[in-house]
This record gives sequence, C-alpha cells and structure tokens, in this order.
Amino acid sequence: MNAGARACAIGLATALAPLGAGCTARLADLSGPRTVTEWIPAAGPDGMSEVPATFVLRNSTLGTVRVESLRLPISTEVRTDPPLPASIGPGGTLRLVVTGRFWPADGAAIRALRLETAGDLPLELTIDGRVKPSE
Repeated sequence: MNAGARACAIGLATALAPLGAGCTARLADLSGPRTVTEWIPAAGPDGMSEVPATFVLRNSTLGTVRVESLRLPISTEVRTDPPLPASIGPGGTLRLVVTGRFWPADGAAIRALRLETAGDLPLELTIDGRVKPSE
C-alpha cells in the first residue's frame, strides 16, 4: 500500500471510530407509548378482571439498547419478544404483551412495570385501568 492510500485508510478509520465505539443506547431512547389506558371489564367469579395491553418499543437510535430484566407487580404477567435479556439493535423493536389483573370493586388502578439494565435508569411502562361508569 502506498503512502497516500495508507493515509486515506487511516483517516477513514479515524473518522469511523466514533461510530463503532460505544454503540450503546439508553432505555430512555426506546420510542413508543409508555402508558396504555384500558377499561376494566366486569369481574369474573373470583372478583378479578384481566386487562390486556401491548407495548411496542422501537430503537430509533444508531446504538443498541440492552434490556436485561423486568420488574412487575405480582398481579401482572408479561411476555416479551424477543425474550429477555435482549439487545435491541438500530431499527429493532421490543414487544411486551402485558396482562394486568384488577379488582373492579377497588376502582381505578395502575399496574406499572419497569425495564431494567445495570448502569441505566429504569424505563417505566404503565397500564391505567379504569372502571366504566354506571349507565
């Protein structure tokens, strides 16, 4: 390789280095709705109602978002695609299918879950369960 080509290659590598280094994004960089409001249906035989909600979070950065774990209340179930722990690359999505259990007799309530990664602030997602007014 001649000196000019070598200098060009070094310059190109130097210019691209910041793009390759530290290609991680934060949980807060995931875009999409953070709160879903749903009606709480009539209670079943056990006095409880299940309220489904789906969150789709998109990584619109050039880095990768790492999601290591999920913290949720006992009365909530979650399935994620991809399964956790997951690395969501640029343009990728994380889908969370959530089922919150509510007791209509208690009135409106919120079920909050938190996505977590070591060294990053948690990202909170909520289901805001509302009781339909009597007609």
